[in-house]
Parts: sequence; C-alpha cells; structure tokens
Amino acid sequence: MKLRTFIAPTLAQAKDKVRSVLGDDAVILSTASTPGGGVEIRAAIDASRVMRPAEPDKAAMGEAMEKRIADRVIAHLKKSSAKKPAPKAPQKPAEPEHIAALRSLLRAHKFGQALTDQLIEAAARTRTKDLKACLSIALDACFGYAPLPIVPARPIMLVGPTGVGKTSTAARLSVRARMSGEAANMFGADVSRAGAVEQIRTYADALKAAFWTVEGPEDMKKSLALTGLRGLIVIDSPGVNPYDPSELKYLQDLLDASAAEPVLVLPANGDRTEHEDVAEVFRALGTRRVILTKLDSARRLGAGLTAAHAHDLALAQFGLSPYIAEAVHRAGPELLADRLLTDLTGEKPTPQMSPAPSYPAPRSAASV
Repeated sequence: MKLRTFIAPTLAQAKDKVRSVLGDDAVILSTASTPGGGVEIRAAIDASRVMRPAEPDKAAMGEAMEKRIADRVIAHLKKSSAKKPAPKAPQKPAEPEHIAALRSLLRAHKFGQALTDQLIEAAARTRTKDLKACLSIALDACFGYAPLPIVPARPIMLVGPTGVGKTSTAARLSVRARMSGEAANMFGADVSRAGAVEQIRTYADALKAAFWTVEGPEDMKKSLALTGLRGLIVIDSPGVNPYDPSELKYLQDLLDASAAEPVLVLPANGDRTEHEDVAEVFRALGTRRVILTKLDSARRLGAGLTAAHAHDLALAQFGLSPYIAEAVHRAGPELLADRLLTDLTGEKPTPQMSPAPSYPAPRSAASV
C-alpha cells in the first residue's frame, strides 16, 4: 500500500490530483481542510500498481522562469551601472584672466547684474587683453556720452534731490565758461532752503558772474526775458522729493517757464535701487543727461552708473574734485575706466588746491 497526500483549493481539484497520480483505483482515506482554506486528501493504492508520473505545474514553472529571467536582468543592470560612472554635467570654459578680473572689478563697484552682463559681453568681444583697454571699449559700447557745451543753446536747469551737489555743479559749469572767456549767468531758484541763495551768490561773486534770484515760475520767465543775456545760463533748481507729486509739479512749472533743459545731478555712490528710482522719476520729466558727482570721494561707482544705464541717461560730466575752482570734466569712457580702476581701498592721493583762476569781467548784463 502506498500513501499520498494531495492539497488543492477545492475538493474536486484535490480528487482530480488523486486520479491523475494514483489512477482510478486509488482509495481516499481521509479529507480535511487546510489552514489556508484549501482541502487535503490522503489517498492510497496497492503497491503493486505503478503510479502515474505527476503532470508538471506549468503555471508554477512559468512564474519560476520569469523570476529567474528578471533576476538576471536586474543583476546585469546593476553590474553595468557600477562599471559606467554617471555622466558629468558639461563645464563652462574658464573665463580669460582679464575678463575674470573685470567681472571682479564690477562686482566690487556694486554694478547691477544686467549692466555687468552687458559690459562683460562687450569686453569679451574685444581682441585686447589689457584690462583698461577692454573696459574702456565696453564702457563706450554700453553708455551714451553727451557732454554739455561750454555755452549750451538753451538754459540748463540742474535737477535732483536735495544734497546731490547741484549748487556746486552750477558753480563748476560757470568756472568752465569763465575760464573759456564766456559770460556766466547763474539763477538761484532754491529760495526755500536756508543758505542756498547765499551760497550760490557767493560763487557768482567769486566768478564775476551775473546772478539772479527767482521766486517762482513767473519770476523765472521775467528774469530770462531780460535782454543782453549771453553765454552760459545755468539754473540751480530747488532740491525736490522725487516721491512728492506737488514738488515735482513745481519743478515742471519752472522748466516750462524757463524752456531749460533739465540735467540730472546724481552722486556716483549710494544705494543703487534708490538711484534707479530717482533716475526714473527725472527721466519722466524730460531729463536725458546726467552729471555724476563725488567721483573723487566715492569708492564704489556702480549705483550712479547703473541708474544712468537703466533709464538711458547719457553721461554728461563728472565731478572729480572737492574744489569749486576745478571745473567739471567731460564724461568719456577712458576717464571712467581710469576712475573705476582706481584702488578701492580708499588710499587715493589727496588732490591739491589749484591756484585761484583770474576771470575777465563778464560780458553779460549786470547782476540784479
């Protein structure tokens, strides 16, 4: 007697297994439920009878084969990935030494990113590797330059916030005119600030320039209507709050009454964002040129230059000396490059006082 145990999900499937293995003569000895919910049958057959070979479980064989194949594929992939290192991200070619030095210089001066990128791009197109030369070329490409004539065809009104150097710039423009033998006519419109009129009057007396104090737009129109005004006409406007509409309206009225060209006066140093806001406001008033002051004392020049570039203001003149006797300098890329390359430590030589120039008598009408 040979005993066999068969397990299947159902009783019928278990009996089919008995018949397929032991044949139809098999005797079922017992049936029972399995813990997993199937059926277990114990069956027997006479030992003299030959049992049929069990049919292979094709589904199980297929699953086993698929598993072996999957394991081989995974092992192959792991082996391949271990051999081949991950591709490296492409590296940018190193910048030439003079371009890297220029980028560092612009960063030290606190230039805005957009202007820095344009200057670097322009410098990279040059063939020279000389830092000053490529910087000059880049500055020439990225900025407009429009120096004021010694005697402009129309009056010049210096505009800007309080404390940017309008009064001293008016004096310097008058110095330039007087040293060229031209008459200088100075108008003080900043009557609200204490001492402003006295300051510009002192400059006018020292320069032997004609001087007028104007109380408002109508007074401005009457004063400019005087006959015999030849040479430079420069108007020192009141410092205005660029965020106060009423002060801007008053300045616009002065411009309309004088038919003057507004020229923004702005320190080279300071807060870059604030300078950009100021430049935007005065650009809307018709300003197309800017005079940058304090280039002699500023260690970082990026604020004023970035503001001028952001709002398409041409560079007119630079203030490079603390002394009124030193006239303003014509703006140009070579001069600007030289100033940008000055040591940023602040250890610059102290400018020497120039001898007081002797001015000829003015050819304008007498001051009133």
